[in-house]
This record gives sequence, C-alpha cells and structure tokens, in this order.
Amino acid sequence: MGVIVTMDVALERAPGHTLVTVAGEVDLATAPALASALSEVTEADGPLVIDLTEVAFLDSSGLSVLLQARERLGGGGVVRLVATRPAILRVLAVTGLDEVFSVFPTVGEAASGS
Repeated sequence: MGVIVTMDVALERAPGHTLVTVAGEVDLATAPALASALSEVTEADGPLVIDLTEVAFLDSSGLSVLLQARERLGGGGVVRLVATRPAILRVLAVTGLDEVFSVFPTVGEAASGS
C-alpha cells in the first residue's frame, strides 16, 4: 500500500491582500489542487500572499504552480511567499526562485511588503 500525501489549501480575501494558506506536501499528486485554488485569484486586491510555513515538502510541480500564479497575475499583480522552514527556503534558494519571489518570515510582513 502506498503512502497517502495530503495538502490543505485555504483562500482568504483580506483587506489589502489575498492570502492563500498551504499546509502539507506540495508535489505531483497535490500540485493540481494548489493550482486550482490559485486559479480562483484572477486579480488581487493588493499582493497575493502564499503562506508556505506549514508546507513540509515542495517539489518542482509545486514550484511550477507558484510561477504560473505569478504569470497569470501579470505585471499588475504581486505574489509574495511566506516561508520559514529551512527545507523550503533551501528549495527556493537552489532554484533561484528566492530572487523571483519576495520571501517573508510572516504573513503580516508579506502583506505589507516590509
């Protein structure tokens, strides 16, 4: 019997930003659910903040979904990531995506951009 991988996604439209909170593992099996949730954000009131603090694993499928969200919002949209786990920060750094996305330690800092 295989291992069951789970991921939870919650979308919240807050004053001044849209928050997507992700928990669990983001991989080939769960990335489509994240893509579906992010596709609901067609235009953001302020930045789109994606909280990855409860993500234990993030592979290339998940990274692709994050990039697609950024591209879909285009030049007018801002996507900011919240990440604190060393493994996730390492994936972002190794892939160079820490230069593509602004990465913050808290949702509050990501929402305000400081």
